[in-house]
Amino acid sequence: MKIINEIYDTSQDVYLKIDNDSELNLFFKDASFNLILEYDGENDYEVVENISVLNANVNIIYLAYSFNNLKHQSNIFALKGSSVKVNGSFFVKNNKKIILNCVNKEKNSHVDIDVSTVISIDGKLKMEVIGKIEKNASKSSSHQKSRCLTIGNIKQAEVNPLLLIEENDVEASHALALGTIDKEQLYYLKSRGLSYMQSISLLCRSYLIPNLESISDNQFKERIIEKIMKKVLND
Repeated sequence: MKIINEIYDTSQDVYLKIDNDSELNLFFKDASFNLILEYDGENDYEVVENISVLNANVNIIYLAYSFNNLKHQSNIFALKGSSVKVNGSFFVKNNKKIILNCVNKEKNSHVDIDVSTVISIDGKLKMEVIGKIEKNASKSSSHQKSRCLTIGNIKQAEVNPLLLIEENDVEASHALALGTIDKEQLYYLKSRGLSYMQSISLLCRSYLIPNLESISDNQFKERIIEKIMKKVLND
């Protein structure tokens, strides 16, 4: 197992590629940047992350689109004066179990979760999106949105949003949308001369790509988009 223990106080974006069993313990303070976590291993693996943010603005971007089996648990701790955005783009083939556990531990901390998932044929997903505001974390907020798009005959799609509120003076919300490819949209795209797979890839792109908009490095962004679309088209 690979273990990463790091403390960051830089304004530069941080990129980590995770492709085998790993444990990440990350601490961010006094900064504003993107943390980009890419999961693209060839074999099955498990990842556990503990991410703490203090007096910093951090945008955590999860990118997972490999065809392997993945177990992933991320524990994100928002400390005093922190603002954490969690953006996830997940393409599910085979089995994936994902837990995003975001905790407001101290007052004046803010968490915003926006997760988009595409589940392909024979894919199986179990996802928990947890927002917790602990006692004494007043003046804090925890909001989450989860979207899940299914393609063809899938094995399982289970997405569980959960809010745990232990403090009164806070803001919190959650929303979940789960559905299949819109047949009218698919018909329209095919009527414009696109093939079935080209149409599917465009619809998947509309789900997965918006969460990448905050990445300022356009070359890197285009490389990630190309990877995601290649996975979709090769499915």
